[in-house]
Amino acid sequence: MGKLAKLDPGLIVLLILVTAFWAPAIFEHKTIIHGDFPGHGYPLMDVHSRSLRDFGMLLWEDKTYGGHPLFAEGQGGFAHPVNMLFAWVIAPLFGVVAAENLFHWFCMAFGGAGILLICRQLGLGPWAACFGAVAGVFSLYNLNQQQNETVSAAAAGVSWCIWATGRWLNRPSFRSAALLGLMLALEFFCGYPEALDGALLYGLVMLAVRAFDPAARANWGRGGGVLIGTGAVGAVIALGLSAVQLLPELELVGQSHRHGGTPMTFHLPLAAFVRGFLYTRWEYVGPGYFQVVGSILVCMLATVTLIVRTTNTVKAHIAGTMLLIVLGMGQATALFRFIYDYNLLPQLHFYRLVFIYLNDANVTVAVLAAVGVEAVSRWAAAIERPGRDLARPPMWLLGIFLLSWAWILYAFRLPGAPVVHYGVIAAGVVAVAVCVPLKAARWLPVGLTAFLVVEIAATKLWVFRFADAAILTDRPGSIAAIQAEPDWRDYKISSSNRAGPYTFIPPNEPSLEAAFRGYRPAAAGLANLNWDLSSMDGALALALARRGAVEDRLEDEINGRVAQPPGARLIDMLSVRWLVFQDPIWAPAVRTLWESPDSPIHILRNDAAKPRFQIYPACRRAASIDQALDILTNLPAPALVIEDQGATDPCGGPVTETAGDVPAATFTVLKAKSTRYRFDISADRPAWFFIADANYPGWTAYLDGRKVPIYSAQILGKAVAVPPGRHELRLRFRAFSFYIGLTITLLTAVSIATVLIRARRVAKAS
Repeated sequence: MGKLAKLDPGLIVLLILVTAFWAPAIFEHKTIIHGDFPGHGYPLMDVHSRSLRDFGMLLWEDKTYGGHPLFAEGQGGFAHPVNMLFAWVIAPLFGVVAAENLFHWFCMAFGGAGILLICRQLGLGPWAACFGAVAGVFSLYNLNQQQNETVSAAAAGVSWCIWATGRWLNRPSFRSAALLGLMLALEFFCGYPEALDGALLYGLVMLAVRAFDPAARANWGRGGGVLIGTGAVGAVIALGLSAVQLLPELELVGQSHRHGGTPMTFHLPLAAFVRGFLYTRWEYVGPGYFQVVGSILVCMLATVTLIVRTTNTVKAHIAGTMLLIVLGMGQATALFRFIYDYNLLPQLHFYRLVFIYLNDANVTVAVLAAVGVEAVSRWAAAIERPGRDLARPPMWLLGIFLLSWAWILYAFRLPGAPVVHYGVIAAGVVAVAVCVPLKAARWLPVGLTAFLVVEIAATKLWVFRFADAAILTDRPGSIAAIQAEPDWRDYKISSSNRAGPYTFIPPNEPSLEAAFRGYRPAAAGLANLNWDLSSMDGALALALARRGAVEDRLEDEINGRVAQPPGARLIDMLSVRWLVFQDPIWAPAVRTLWESPDSPIHILRNDAAKPRFQIYPACRRAASIDQALDILTNLPAPALVIEDQGATDPCGGPVTETAGDVPAATFTVLKAKSTRYRFDISADRPAWFFIADANYPGWTAYLDGRKVPIYSAQILGKAVAVPPGRHELRLRFRAFSFYIGLTITLLTAVSIATVLIRARRVAKAS
């Protein structure tokens, strides 16, 4: 931090620009409302804030996907200390909306500070470092992802991981290895594995390229054991510190729909990425344009490093950047297709999209641009030397002249590029030409940084359309209509992200606020969590495989495409009472509850939905999820279907009750929390008690104090067999993977602190 304080003017310029960008949110109590912010980031911050009073709600959330281990879902970033700070300190003081917006301000500033450190690590001057930090923070993709809490945090940590990697390579020691392990763990806590994966691959490339440097090889030959040993220590520290999140996430991956991989989406042509590198246009993913760097000036200066004599370290940055760009553009390049098809990087098959690699690349392109600024400045200074014959320019001067004209000619071929881009390029070329005769080469980095700031002010500072924060906190009419029903807590809403396109429009679109008002009543994504409303849907990466197994069936039932009678459908037995549609539909037992005055959104009520606690007199057994789904899709009347592979059949007796039969049991709810249930049950004959909340490792049941089996039932629920008589039934969720991981993380942290403190005492004593 002492070094950071000396990074003026870069840190000052960076903070001014970032504060200007977020000024409406910081000073006017406004908020962004586009993209993933209302359906992902804001609800996550809200839940995280409330978890200070009830942490169990993070370990198991019964209001997402029909039941989900929310903390294990790394995409929530619940283990990140910065997220904790904003959720547990800032949110109570200033409100959740302000905390979420300030969090994004911090991420931009923090990420830029990391770029400053990388630049200074390379020996660059303060203004060249400033250029790199501003270019990276205000790259298009980084700005675009500020609507997503998880991605913005992951993007902020990438620069620090790269800086820590360079520090360890330069001076391998326990201290630098511990720092690297800490940064990697923090990046893992952010929640997007692609960002961490990109930083790790970048570090491996840096290590490999440096191996070709004779001086580095000689140094490693003398102390190769230190490099290997400290590297292993760094890896152990990273794994140990991240165990609190890693173990629950690994458990969830095995239970999720991605346990065997997932197909990639959003394939775009190469030209779309090239345009996104070179100029600024605010639109979302389309066939002809994808936001990346968004500056011809930055790209031009970054490519200067390709034609100059650079250090082996800079060459490592060049190679790493090229790899990140190839990975980030996905199927647009033949090289990526080769890597993907031949499984050279197996982790790619678990990513739905790979654009996040471009966020890492934005950081490294900015660093290369800063190197280019320094190189141009040094060239100009070299020409100023006495005795330099300007009639015979050196070859590098010819190279930069040709490179500049190539960029300018290509830029003029791009349709729709803002005029300011051309003006900035022209100003940069003129500045280089003028500085030489005036012997003012030392001012070139200042001038180029000023030109970049002008470009950002003209094209990027104003692009977010902010709205009054009350638009997020005011309860929509749809939620008021649902919560007017006295038993609303016992039922779920089905609101898949079919309403998402309302906010995925350009962030400066004049109609954004009106579109958001139309979107808000749908409670799509994770927005239901803001109102404590249970949902069958979510906006996370690792939904359970059993949730994915019923997706098509639920859609068919909701749209009235099945012949089953009301009460026997999955939506009925899984307590789905409210359905969100953009147009009214016809389905048995479904009627309109509420209509939006601002959009085609309709809230429909399923009158056949059963409450979340149900009694069944008997059950049918299935050996797998697929077999259970097959049975459930052909039921003529309501029945319980459990999943069991035991040798003995736990089911017995009649399959269903006949009309007019007295229920097999009655019950009283004594406690109902997301991780704990307690019931008083009176059964006249053997019965099954069912809870419409997904089963998962860690759930245990006790009947009169004796542990009894819990069976997955109706695919997205759990059931317990109850014998005749009066009983107390308790169910509890214990996240064993979390507690084991927490123990490992705390032991690792204590061990590191102990070693560092002891080493410091020894150093002082000597």
